[in-house]
Amino acid sequence: MYKTVSRLLPCPVYDVEAMESWLGDLAGEGLYLERHGLSSVRARFRRGEPRALPYRLVSSLEHPTLWQRLRRQNRPPSPEALDLAAHYGWEYVGLYRAFHVYRGTTEHPREMETDPALQEAAIGRVFRWYAARFLLALGVLVGAFLLLWFSCGRSLWGLLLEGFATTLLFPVALAVLALFYGKNLRHFRHLSRKLAAGDALDHRKPWRSHGRPAVGWTLLVVLLVGWWAVGGTLLSGVHSLPAEEYSLARAEDLLPPGYAYQREPENFSQQRRPNPAFPQDLFWMEDGTLTAPDGRTCPGQFRLRYTRATLLAAAQWRFAALLEEGGQQSDAAEALSLPGMDEALVLWREYGPCLLLRRGTEVWQVSFTQLGEELLPLEDWAEAFWATLSP
Repeated sequence: MYKTVSRLLPCPVYDVEAMESWLGDLAGEGLYLERHGLSSVRARFRRGEPRALPYRLVSSLEHPTLWQRLRRQNRPPSPEALDLAAHYGWEYVGLYRAFHVYRGTTEHPREMETDPALQEAAIGRVFRWYAARFLLALGVLVGAFLLLWFSCGRSLWGLLLEGFATTLLFPVALAVLALFYGKNLRHFRHLSRKLAAGDALDHRKPWRSHGRPAVGWTLLVVLLVGWWAVGGTLLSGVHSLPAEEYSLARAEDLLPPGYAYQREPENFSQQRRPNPAFPQDLFWMEDGTLTAPDGRTCPGQFRLRYTRATLLAAAQWRFAALLEEGGQQSDAAEALSLPGMDEALVLWREYGPCLLLRRGTEVWQVSFTQLGEELLPLEDWAEAFWATLSP
């Protein structure tokens, strides 16, 4: 027979009355909470002779200021407190968040605290401790979101489109934070008002009707992980895309007869992790050497980025964002008239022109930079590229 067992908590840990009742009932079955064996969802017990030993969860926040309480929240009771508890018939079991857990050494020990006013003051300190932790966590969450927002240099709408996961995770995290701390604060406020009215704590409060809070948290985690696996949107980034799966135009597709392009071996393609706003976002980089029919050569760099959006507004925003980004590196922008294209521009940059095209919800950004003497004019490779886009 195992000497230790583990049990899921049937009630929230912050419900001190129900927790005391549950731990006492298990002691009557011969299961005694191990030292520091209490966690958020389960508890560890050692087997022994059944004895109806009571438990008490006592506030560990004895210091007068909030800063002192935050600094000493994870420390055991003082030797004086342990001696006093032992004198009353209690032994220290462990610490869980804002509470010291004591177990009676006899079945009917003397209560450590019977004054509702003093108990109400202790619960009030717990309430303020949880409120401070909630505000701190909220500040960190909002600060991280604002830091990401400003670092992107885009509007909230742009952040939604470019990083869908970030703006989805933020309200989810905010809701989980508010739900967790909201339930804690609401319970401690209720308990504080109960003690302020002169009512005593119910150490034998029924705990079986509370259900298992771990089940709800487990389902939430499963849903989030499942959404991550299916949607693939919780993390934005890039990952390799094998070149043989690349179906868009390559450098050799833009060459007139007589031209040749020798690719370098380190060429690669990338695609961003898809999200509901942009299910496809590909980038192809191809460096090599361009050779003209008369034998002249020059280094060439072919770049193509393709984006397919689900909404027309998202595609228009992407086109405008690429135009703004490319405009910082360009001397001028010239509008083109291409059949079938809703928007078409050529950006004249220091190292060569760049095409920016949009057709419906599809956006292309393509450049064929020739480092040195231009052997293939823009008119030739741009017309060839446009021909690859024709239905």
